[in-house]
Amino acid sequence: MTMLQTQTEQQPDLNWFLNKKYLFLITLIAPLIPVFSAYQAVTMEVGLWLWLTAFINFVVLPIVDIIFGKDPHNPTEEQEEALKDDKFYVGIMYLASVGHWLGLITTTYAISVLDIPWYHYLGAIISIGAMHSVGLVMSHELGHRINKKGQVWAAKFVIACSGYGHFNIEHNKGHHKHVATPEDPASARMGESLYKFARRELPGAFFRAWQLESTRLARLEKSAWSLQNEIIHSWLITLVGFSAMVFAY
Repeated sequence: MTMLQTQTEQQPDLNWFLNKKYLFLITLIAPLIPVFSAYQAVTMEVGLWLWLTAFINFVVLPIVDIIFGKDPHNPTEEQEEALKDDKFYVGIMYLASVGHWLGLITTTYAISVLDIPWYHYLGAIISIGAMHSVGLVMSHELGHRINKKGQVWAAKFVIACSGYGHFNIEHNKGHHKHVATPEDPASARMGESLYKFARRELPGAFFRAWQLESTRLARLEKSAWSLQNEIIHSWLITLVGFSAMVFAY
């Protein structure tokens, strides 16, 4: 293989952008599916619709993944840096952040007005959980841009939808520093089961995030319970959003 061939394989041309750019609009589908399923469930009075998001995430998407396989065409590091500041992609993330709250709100409304068997409530819970998994990934990406205040606040906004507001502090300041070490609760141990990992990681990540933020604020001579605490920012969004739904429904 010649050096020219190697460089050609490693350096995708502009067709990469032209072919894939608008496919990123699919990101908006994840939060809109619960909106659609909630609307159908209420208008048709059929609770089965509340399983739609779960069905797509756990049945349809794995099949699609098998059919299409691995995509070998990805941007180079230089192209990736350019993509990070492209307002088109950032705009999609902002819209999807709002969409996740719409998905939660509409599903909450649906289960509050429908008289359905208990297992359809379970379908709604699993579906919203699947939606939140996408929201966590979005918050992860937005939260990495710590010098972009708009993206940092969008990360807080979308992660507040699932009440997991400590995630970005723990991930960026804890996990990145101690990844794959015994100090990192977010790194799985060799041979550790998923459930054992979850029992250790979920509380461990929270306590480490709080410790990290408390230490930062102590250096500034501020209380950990002050509004400068970034974890509290997401908590307040969660509190306002969930309280509003309880009051409304």
